[in-house]
Amino acid sequence: MKKTSLTEAGSQNGASFPQTPEAEVSITPAIKAQALEQLEKIKRGVAEIVPEAELLAKIERSLAKSKPLRVKLGADPSAPDLHLPHGRS
Repeated sequence: MKKTSLTEAGSQNGASFPQTPEAEVSITPAIKAQALEQLEKIKRGVAEIVPEAELLAKIERSLAKSKPLRVKLGADPSAPDLHLPHGRS
């Protein structure tokens, strides 16, 4: 079964998501290596990343632009508990 991104799913259903124009950035081999290293750290203890290639591309762009990547967490507020391992203040 093919996994689709939110953008792909939206375009298949006739919905359109606004795309922000981005200037082309140069992704060097060093940036690719650093992005892969960061992705491996993110994947530790994670059940699934959908789509993984899209996350990797976002990490690469973030590194190339020297801008932090904003990560959002979705949690079920009706769940009886939420486990956050290795929390730091």
